[in-house]
Amino acid sequence: MLAFAVYKNGEPLEKWPAEAGKQAWCLFLADSTGRPRESSCDFDYARLAVHCPEAVERRLFTRYPMPSFGDPILRTRLLTSGRKLRSLSVELALGRLELIDEQSGRGGAASDKLSRQIEHARALAVRAQEMDAAGERAAAAAVADESLDISVPAGEALALEAAQDGLQRRRDANGLSGFLFGCTAVGADAPEKRRKHYLELFNYCTIGFYLNGMEPEPGVVHHEAAMVIAQDLHSHGFQLKGHPLVWTYSPCLPPHRRGLDFSACCDAARERIERDVPPFNGLIRYWDVINEAHDVPWANSFGFNSEQMIELTGLAAAVTRRKASPDAKLVVNVCLPFGEYAAGASGRATTLEYVRGCIDAGVDFDIIGIQFYFGGGLFQYCWDMLEISRILDEYAALGKEIHITELGTPSAMGPDSNALISEDNLVGFWHREWSESTQADWVEQFYSICMAKPAINALTWWSFSEFGHVFWPHGGLLNRQDDPKEAFRRLLELRKFTMGQ
Repeated sequence: MLAFAVYKNGEPLEKWPAEAGKQAWCLFLADSTGRPRESSCDFDYARLAVHCPEAVERRLFTRYPMPSFGDPILRTRLLTSGRKLRSLSVELALGRLELIDEQSGRGGAASDKLSRQIEHARALAVRAQEMDAAGERAAAAAVADESLDISVPAGEALALEAAQDGLQRRRDANGLSGFLFGCTAVGADAPEKRRKHYLELFNYCTIGFYLNGMEPEPGVVHHEAAMVIAQDLHSHGFQLKGHPLVWTYSPCLPPHRRGLDFSACCDAARERIERDVPPFNGLIRYWDVINEAHDVPWANSFGFNSEQMIELTGLAAAVTRRKASPDAKLVVNVCLPFGEYAAGASGRATTLEYVRGCIDAGVDFDIIGIQFYFGGGLFQYCWDMLEISRILDEYAALGKEIHITELGTPSAMGPDSNALISEDNLVGFWHREWSESTQADWVEQFYSICMAKPAINALTWWSFSEFGHVFWPHGGLLNRQDDPKEAFRRLLELRKFTMGQ
C-alpha cells in the first residue's frame, strides 16, 4: 500500500474527487519502468490509500487540479510501499522536479530565467519536505502546492524551449522539407470555402477503409468513393494513407465480419487486404495495417489475447508487404500512448508493451502511428507538454519512424451534438477551460514539440470542419460556417515555417 495525507488550501481534504467517476479521474500506480500497475484505492478524510503489494517500488500518477494550470496528470517520486503516511502534495512537488531534471539531462537545458524559476520551486519543495517531517502537514502541503504552481508550468516551458531549439535545427538541416501535415479526407464535392482551406493547409490525407462501408454484405464491395478521393487528392500532390486494414472493433465491421474466431479473423484479414489494397497501388503510399490492437477496452471485440493480437498484426503487415503493396509504408496504429487503461487490469498489455512485442516478434512494419486526443471522452486526460515530450521519446527510442496519426482537442466546453464522442469534459482541461484560444495554444505547442523530434515526420488532425458530423467534440479547425479557427491559423504558420516562408 501507498498511503498519502491529502491537504488542499491548508485544510484536510474531506472528499476525494475521484468519486465523481473513476474513468474520468485518472489515478494509478506505475512500477520503476513506468508501466501502469494498480489502481484500486480508498479514501477516508484526508487519507488516500492505493493498494499494492508490500515492499515494491511504485510511483503514483493522479489528476491534480491546479487553478493556475487546469487538471494535469502529475507523478510522485518512486516510493517503496508500506505503512508510512506521506504528504501527497509534497511527493508530487518532488516528483515534478525529478521529471524536470530528467528533461534537462536529455539536452533540454533551461534558459537563465527558467532555471531561476525551477530552483525557486526546488527550494520550496525542500522546505515543504522539511516541514512535513516536522509534523507541520497542512503548512507543508501549502508550500508544496506553491512549488507546483511554479514547477508545472516551468516544466512545460522547458519542453517548449527544447522544442524551439530542435525545430530550428531541424529546419536549418532541411529536415522538415517533406514533413506531412495531414487530415481526414475532404473531397472535391466539398463546399468551395472548406476545400480552399483544406488544400491551403494540408499535404497528407487519411482515407477511410472501414469495412462496414466498404463491404456491407458478403460479396458486395465498394471501392468507388475511396478511389475518387484518392485520385483527386493525389492529383493535388497529396501523400495518401488508407485506414485501417484490420480493426477488431465491431461497430465498424459489417455483421458478417463480427464474432469470428481467431483463425477465421486471420483468413478474413488476409482476404480483404489482398482484395482492397492492390487497386490503390500508385495512389496510396501509406497503410494503417492494423488499428488499436493492444487490448484497449473498446477495440478488442473478439476477445483475443495479447499474443494473438501481435500475430494478427504480423499477418496484416506480411500480407500487405509481400502480396498487396510491396512498396507501401506500413503503419501500426495505437492509441492511449501512456497506457493508463491497463492499470488494474490483469493481463492487459500497455500500448508500449504491444509495440515492443511487435518489434520483438519481427513484425515487418515501418512506422509507429500514435493517436493523441485530449479533453473529451473517457481516458483522454490532459497530460502536460513535458509528459507528452517524455512519452514520445520513449516511443522514438524503439528505433522506428513515428507518425501522429490522429489528433483532437476541443475548442469549447460541454458536449457537442454533432460529435461522435458524446462525453462531456469530465477528464479535465489544460491550462484553462477549453476555448478557441486554448485549442490554438495546445495545437501550436504540441505540433512544435512533435516536429522538433527527428523521428516524427507526420501529424494528422482528425476533424477538419464542424459543419455536419465530427469525431471529437468541438474538435474542428474550421467552425460550422467553415471559417478558420485560431488553431487553423497557427498551423498554417507552422506549415509556412517548414517551407522556409
